[in-house]
Amino acid sequence: STMKWYSSNTSNKTWPSSTIFSSIKDSSFLTNTSYMPSGWEDKIETTTWKYGDNTDVNITADALYNIENAWTDTVDAKIGLIYAHDYAYAYQSGGLNCSQSGSYTTCKTAWMFIGVSDSEAPSAMEWTMSRYGLSGSNYTAWYFHSNGRLGNGSQASYSYSVRPVFFLKLDIELIGGTGKSDDPFIIS
Repeated sequence: STMKWYSSNTSNKTWPSSTIFSSIKDSSFLTNTSYMPSGWEDKIETTTWKYGDNTDVNITADALYNIENAWTDTVDAKIGLIYAHDYAYAYQSGGLNCSQSGSYTTCKTAWMFIGVSDSEAPSAMEWTMSRYGLSGSNYTAWYFHSNGRLGNGSQASYSYSVRPVFFLKLDIELIGGTGKSDDPFIIS
């Protein structure tokens, strides 16, 4: 679906007080079979998610990871979004820069990239949980742009696609499938 990172640019909202987090963090999201198959809530691990700001716009995946991994503010939850560095690592091995000055053609080869041609995508732009911070008088967050690059200056009150992320518990076993759309993983 599409959602605003948070509904107003007038206050300093962090990830735990964001509109997205408020919508996906609780058990009503996890038990809604429109979003998650029945019984999946018990397979998902509560995870410590780090959050903070990153205003460095021309940056590599390794540098993004180092900044985001150093954040000290945390929240425990079962559901989050991908970090900006997760998306960056999907198309680079640490050195290639696909933020403001990167090669957008290369960025579109990321396996996470939705793009405007995907009929299943409600929006070609997609939020990460990594906030950029204050830009002028508005708070902004990192997002995947429709041209493939990792953007950093989009107002958090815009509505973009949201793809929730979770971690499976350690005792979950893969019992079949290859992970392709016509042969999905089967777990127990």
